[in-house]
Amino acid sequence: RTDMADIKHWNLSETGMAFDPQTGESFQLNPVAKAIIERLRRGMTDEQIAAEVARKFAVEPERAMTDLLVFKAEIDIIRSAA
Repeated sequence: RTDMADIKHWNLSETGMAFDPQTGESFQLNPVAKAIIERLRRGMTDEQIAAEVARKFAVEPERAMTDLLVFKAEIDIIRSAA
């Protein structure tokens, strides 16, 4: 499960570079991933995030929700490997 407290401490650049100061790991985020992280950090619900991502990137809401859930699962995998 994605730990929001950890994500809130990540440093996020305008270009999409994310740095986790707790693990020392850096990640290059694509524009969709950056938008998702920004909204997760604001405490938005999955439904709110998917709706905004769908509007911003002109994709179907179902596709945005799938991308969101896959991305959150990938974060969980990365965090558990750290």
